[in-house]
Amino acid sequence: MIQLKIDPEFRNVIRPLSEEEFKQLEENILSDGEIYEPICVWDETIVDGHNRNMIWNAHKELPEPRIRKMNFNSKDEAIDWICKKQLGRRNLTEQEKTYTMGRMYEARKNTALFKGNQYTSGCTQSGNNQNKPHGRIGEIMANELGVGHGTVLRAADFANGIDRAEEVVPGIKEEILSGKLNTTKKKISEIRKMDSDEEVKEAIEEIRNPKPEIKKINHMSKKAKAFSQDVLNAVAEMEAEKSYDLDDAMCDLNTAEDMFFTQTRFILNERKTVIEEDERGYEPIIGFIDSVINDLILLKGEIENGRKDH
Repeated sequence: MIQLKIDPEFRNVIRPLSEEEFKQLEENILSDGEIYEPICVWDETIVDGHNRNMIWNAHKELPEPRIRKMNFNSKDEAIDWICKKQLGRRNLTEQEKTYTMGRMYEARKNTALFKGNQYTSGCTQSGNNQNKPHGRIGEIMANELGVGHGTVLRAADFANGIDRAEEVVPGIKEEILSGKLNTTKKKISEIRKMDSDEEVKEAIEEIRNPKPEIKKINHMSKKAKAFSQDVLNAVAEMEAEKSYDLDDAMCDLNTAEDMFFTQTRFILNERKTVIEEDERGYEPIIGFIDSVINDLILLKGEIENGRKDH
């Protein structure tokens, strides 16, 4: 068997297996009595199969694994292939999928993988998104993976943020990609823009140990519910006393209007990060507000018709 080489850049594209995951893979291979899946190499350097290679080196009683030789024109083309293969697997965490997509995009930015002028590493054609560098790459990837163009670009920011964090705090990448560390993709993406290592460390410390937040959301929700109940109680009381008049109706309508605008603005402000991280962005919210406006127009029509009838 040829002497296989390890390139950390290839190895680190994929999150290393946890101790339990590695042990399970090892037990499966020993139970099978051989390594079924080949180890893929490029110029004697492993591009896929690092764990299988480690297991074979620890158990030379096993038959030699098959070697599949790959042909790439550059390191970035090899990374693109690794990412594509990884994205075809089903057992990835959401963080792993996003990171792999981001690394794939960055690799494609550095090389012209596709022929026929589908895109080049310095694409500057005009039209749509193509006047931006590498815009065409993002569009092609989005079509290939069945996601939005913005999802691809955000994935690149996320991947760069993780790589920057790993440079300063080794081990943080595994925490994030495995899902052990609960944080938002936006917070990770922001790390990519930090020049100071101290700034990166502070950001990671905040992610690992978030400061207790003021219970503003729960407080506002409880306050809104209590306010709504007060209105309903007042209406029920006035109806029981038969003293509910037009002024009371206008007061309740004004209250309802105020609550709608206050709560809508509150949701948009407090949930901004969640909304922006979803590839649909504000589209569903705009649709919701449009539906409310349409309902109000219909209600106005009903009132106009009722007035004419009288």
